[in-house]
Amino acid sequence: MIEKSAGGRYRVRIFHKGAQVTMKTFDRKKDAESWEAAQKLSIQVRSWIDPKVGAVALATLIQEFNRERKGAIRDHSWDTDESNLRLHIPASLARRPLSSITSGDLEAMFTTMMRSHARATVRRHRESVSALFAFAVRHEMLRENIVTKVKLAKGNGKKSRAIAPFSEKQRDDLIAAVRATKPQHADVIEILALTGLRWGELCSLRVFDLLQEPYPAIMVRQSESDGYDPADPKSGKPRRVPLDDRAAEILTARALDKGRDDRLFENARGNKLLAAGLTRSVNWSAIAPGKRLYDLRHTAATLWLQSGIDIATVAAWLGHSNSAITHRTYLHYMKTDSDLSGIARINARAVEKKLEAGLTE
Repeated sequence: MIEKSAGGRYRVRIFHKGAQVTMKTFDRKKDAESWEAAQKLSIQVRSWIDPKVGAVALATLIQEFNRERKGAIRDHSWDTDESNLRLHIPASLARRPLSSITSGDLEAMFTTMMRSHARATVRRHRESVSALFAFAVRHEMLRENIVTKVKLAKGNGKKSRAIAPFSEKQRDDLIAAVRATKPQHADVIEILALTGLRWGELCSLRVFDLLQEPYPAIMVRQSESDGYDPADPKSGKPRRVPLDDRAAEILTARALDKGRDDRLFENARGNKLLAAGLTRSVNWSAIAPGKRLYDLRHTAATLWLQSGIDIATVAAWLGHSNSAITHRTYLHYMKTDSDLSGIARINARAVEKKLEAGLTE
């Protein structure tokens, strides 16, 4: 609706669903008509955004995003997004109105972060920011999720911590040391190193997860990370992990005299294990300097690969979503039969040449 004021100016009022949604005044009728037509077209194609909504600061959007999702998603996922948005969005950007933020602003933020963080960390931050902007689109605060237009700069960013698996001897020496001083924790260390389970997955194991047919195995159905309620495994689906004779022996012994719903591993009071309590009890920093409990998972994976188990099988046992992750992580530890046979042929040929040379002298 265009109205001419007593002063000769033209006021345009735009209505949507029976309510006025915006208004603007022009000196010329032609400009007023052009703006009115553009607003009506935007509403018809469902792309109109209230200018007042676009003026909301990014920080305010983050608060609303966190508030609405609290309790509606996994606690671990909520904590990840909350910390990413709190720690890695510059204050200068957080103060900006939503409508003023461009894909270039976000690209600059991610590129700057790559100078001090590993690419994987930046990628997770980008996922959190994308979820935030998708939330804004669903609530008609933005027309589109501009994060989808932003690609991360090439490169790996700051070098991330290399994996540090134990050798087979180091693993055995570690288990022996723990069994000699804190025997109640030795089985925990050994099972982590034999099965490649994540800490939360081990803590959630129940007696009914121990299977005997058609072969000894454990069914990983959920994970109980320290400080969080039980949730699905990281891959989002259960997996079956076969047990070698030693792992089967340990778990079968622990299942004796327990009910099917009881934990296979628990603390002295019968409650859930905590990683900090275990590492403190065994004096981890002294018996495994420079290592983490998570390196026991890497130990299982590297020893499997060095034993000739194919990459797809190892990926399935670890619960990786695809074998590319496994290949990228453990490339340097893979036993490649074609490489070994190739080197053997090269060495054999070198020996033949020496023998030939000796015969001709």
